[in-house]
Amino acid sequence: MKQIIILAFVLLAISCTQNDPAVYDQVIGVYETYGFNNGTNLTLMANGKFIHERSNWSCLDGGDVKKIKGTFIVNENKVLLYPEYVIDEILEGHKPYTITSSDSSPFQISDTLYIIKEYTIFTWDSLTYLFSEAQYNDWGYHRDENDYERLANDYNAGYRDYFNGPYFFKGPKENSPQSKLPIDRLPSRYQKRFLQKPITGEVLQTKDIEIIEYNDPRIVHQYRINRGSKDGVLEKMIFHGIDGDCQIHITQVDETTCTGWAYKRIDYPNDCKKGCRVSTSWIGSKEKKLDSLERLEMMKDPALAELFKE
Repeated sequence: MKQIIILAFVLLAISCTQNDPAVYDQVIGVYETYGFNNGTNLTLMANGKFIHERSNWSCLDGGDVKKIKGTFIVNENKVLLYPEYVIDEILEGHKPYTITSSDSSPFQISDTLYIIKEYTIFTWDSLTYLFSEAQYNDWGYHRDENDYERLANDYNAGYRDYFNGPYFFKGPKENSPQSKLPIDRLPSRYQKRFLQKPITGEVLQTKDIEIIEYNDPRIVHQYRINRGSKDGVLEKMIFHGIDGDCQIHITQVDETTCTGWAYKRIDYPNDCKKGCRVSTSWIGSKEKKLDSLERLEMMKDPALAELFKE
């Protein structure tokens, strides 16, 4: 009798994690992210196996690839990864590359080996995304943002290439979504981040500060802007310069003002200064040519076109 009860619990557990065939078939494929001289692919195979492949390439030739392999399941709208082992490969030459060394070892998470294990499935026209709320990405910066927060900043900025960011997607890159982003299908706690019109403001104050990021001390600009929570500003939003060249990451929000930082770049003398206008939409500075395709496209939006007026 005891064995029958145990067997019943085992069958129940299996049934609870059993893949929904329709959703399972939908998510099978290769998901990609892109960076400069690096990239990450996640391949979900029909046999329930996955390969998480992170590549770093030299500007000259060769590079290294770290492959994490294991199994996955689909539970409702979630993809859950169960890593098992790691393969490290050193490559030389140009495509087709030559594998000069390859080592395999059991998977064990560490500071230098990280993998997000849970994703939420999100579809938008012909594209399928795997979004994570983990505050980490393989690009090595902005690790205090998750996929939804990064997507919101891209959306607010006016970027059209929603498949050219540090989140996993699969689908035909030549067919970007034609419909509006279905914000109402995103988690409700993030929906306020997707602005219906740009927030514009003015730099009240700027100063240099030192921050230590990942044991790497550097000098950055700190900005205070005359927009706050009453205007819809949230932490982790990004403001872009209208009169100057800057990208300000908001870290603190009060009722009427907000504070953020931007990297100090000695090769960009046109950084935003006190009195410069900024916006959550990327429109470039007035010194840049107006024939930019991105700017022309954005100027079709009356709210954005208004920003170009003197």
